Amino acid sequence: MSNVETTALETFFPAPLGHDAVAYWVPIAMRARVLAAYRAAGIPIRIRFRGPRTASVGRLMPRIPASAGFYRRTRNQANQDCLLADATHFSVYRRG
Repeated sequence: MSNVETTALETFFPAPLGHDAVAYWVPIAMRARVLAAYRAAGIPIRIRFRGPRTASVGRLMPRIPASAGFYRRTRNQANQDCLLADATHFSVYRRG
């Protein structure tokens, strides 16, 4: 993907009015291509994963740093975000 392709991405997956996202509801299968395109264009982005959140309730997660062991995701943590493993779509936001 080139700079033209990043613009096309924003055209094919436009964010709703009043939304901070650059591209919205992009299929997860396009993740690697989107990351490469924005990286090549020199545009810093942040990705938020979208999909089922409750699937990760009770999932065993590594702590950071890894030496600190593991924790189980609570319902509150699961409702705040979606994990890459469960994601079906994602949104792209510009950083900075």
